[in-house]
Amino acid sequence: MKSLHKSHAVRFAALAIAALMTLVGVSELVKGRLLSAEARGSEGHSSVALPVLTSSGKASPFGLMGLDRPEEAMPYIKDLGFGWLRLAQVDWGRFEPTPAQYQWGMGDRFVALVKREVPRVQLLGTIRAINPWAVPQENHAEMLSRAAGKPENLKDYYRFVYQLVKHFSPDINYWQIENEMETLPMWKDDAGAYLELLKTGYRAAKDANPSCVIILGGFTDRTINMHLGKVHPSDEVVGDWSPLTQKQRLERSAKFAQTVLDKGSAYFDIVDLHAYGPYTEIPELVQWLKNAMKRNGYQKPIWATEISGPTEKYSEQRQAEEAVKRTILALSEGVEKVFWFSLFDANTKQERFRKLGLTTRDMRKKPAYFTYRYMTHHLDGCRFVQKLKVGPGVRAFLFRSVSEGEKGAPGRRVAVLWSDTGGSVQIPVMGKKVTVTDSVGKVLETAPANATKIALKVGSSPIYVEQK
Repeated sequence: MKSLHKSHAVRFAALAIAALMTLVGVSELVKGRLLSAEARGSEGHSSVALPVLTSSGKASPFGLMGLDRPEEAMPYIKDLGFGWLRLAQVDWGRFEPTPAQYQWGMGDRFVALVKREVPRVQLLGTIRAINPWAVPQENHAEMLSRAAGKPENLKDYYRFVYQLVKHFSPDINYWQIENEMETLPMWKDDAGAYLELLKTGYRAAKDANPSCVIILGGFTDRTINMHLGKVHPSDEVVGDWSPLTQKQRLERSAKFAQTVLDKGSAYFDIVDLHAYGPYTEIPELVQWLKNAMKRNGYQKPIWATEISGPTEKYSEQRQAEEAVKRTILALSEGVEKVFWFSLFDANTKQERFRKLGLTTRDMRKKPAYFTYRYMTHHLDGCRFVQKLKVGPGVRAFLFRSVSEGEKGAPGRRVAVLWSDTGGSVQIPVMGKKVTVTDSVGKVLETAPANATKIALKVGSSPIYVEQK
């Protein structure tokens, strides 16, 4: 989430077998019934039968970030098909309120709840160096008073991370060192201080559990857009909590991110992206991260542990579409795991981030709840294969099911299509069974016997074409 607002938000998702399935744009539609995905939204969602999830949570690319009211949330997490859950507020001071005195009870109860209610789900914990007795505190500004920072004694931090990771192994095997640390509201010291913390935390975690995975604190899209020469109007909004101007803070963030990627590669296993801007920017954001790593002679997996929107021109119907679009587009760019923010609407004063939940605060399921749920179930056990060229204005992405541990078995082939401007395509019928569904699973069409093509009109609401 945009770091300026986030600390008040929540206290703290035929490959070149083209012969098997190729979608081809056409200027003239073949004879037959045309299907429109326009405005299908969440019609008929209550009557759609969902397939049973068969893949492990670890294999799932779908995650959730932003969880309050955990006991109420568990049935929704199970129903939505999440494989991952990010705990964004593993604050040092909560678990070690006095030196070497640990209070694990809250964490133990949460882990037990997850194991009991959603055992499929994998956990990721974001460790934050917020501790009144260990980290110097700022008093002149509310937001900086909650910022993490370099401890006065890094040996204290090493001890805490070691004990934390050891205590929660093997239930939590994925740990993140800080969150959006390039931004002032989240981290008050410089990049060099963060690199010292990262190095210490990495060594402590690996000493406690050599098989654990360390994720770099997520970079915001706003930071990366500074490198790309973009600043959105929403980024101009600034409070009076910082002595720096907005431009100075953005420039600081951009330099900070570059320094960490240049010098910190030995101390993380995965890079993290947070994206809340226009969904069409996701490819550029991912490519910048790949290029930044490549310049330094390495490549590491990319996750997106916070993705959501729209934050501008919000409507529930648009959110229902973008819950799918953002996730699919990120996966198509090579992002391995995509975490949606959030389950419930955030309890925040910031209007832009109050409506991004899949449900309202009183747990009314929005249209996005049903589009997201159908996506996770319909693409369960599938992996992205390739983008398909389908003609002007139409985006299409091919996924193929592959049993875990196997390669080559074609199984199901599912294409996800949409067009923000409207478009038409023809789909060759190559499988024995072809089914077209809308974004919540309502069947729009099945290929008749002896058919060779199906003609479709595609709109802004994603549709799925499955061939077996």
